[in-house]
Amino acid sequence: MSRAASKAPYEQFNVLKLSEETDKKILIEGYTSDFQKVLAGMYPMWADLIYGACSAAGVIHFITPCFDAYPSLNAEGTSAQVYTEAFVNGGSKTIHADVTTNFHGLYTGQCPHGAISIDMGDQDDPDDWWNVPALTKARLKITAGSSVESSSTCQVVTQQLRKY
Repeated sequence: MSRAASKAPYEQFNVLKLSEETDKKILIEGYTSDFQKVLAGMYPMWADLIYGACSAAGVIHFITPCFDAYPSLNAEGTSAQVYTEAFVNGGSKTIHADVTTNFHGLYTGQCPHGAISIDMGDQDDPDDWWNVPALTKARLKITAGSSVESSSTCQVVTQQLRKY
């Protein structure tokens, strides 16, 4: 849902509210940070395997996980120290080493590319899925977060599965 590279989802959109039939039935309402903590934990950790160059001045690399992203970095063929600034969000990160070298690493985290998956019903039971065609109106209200940049966007991607 969010796509400012250095921001976590809750910094982009603060409150989500999904309702049917002009708020007669509210399906989801709450803070993004709460959804992020609960829903992201339902899925395996996202892992980025990265390989590249680094130096004392630092080299920028892109990291996919946008929530609880943790690095494990190692120099290749040398005892150089490889490190990055402390952070919890993904996006462009500067990776440093005490000497110019190549490194390999693993970043693990949640919410790849700022996405939060909200499953609507038991995924193994098609009769339990959210039946959007039966509605006359469904609405998702998104309240902006604290760090929305002027050029950032919030996109909602939906997938509707059909029973055949």
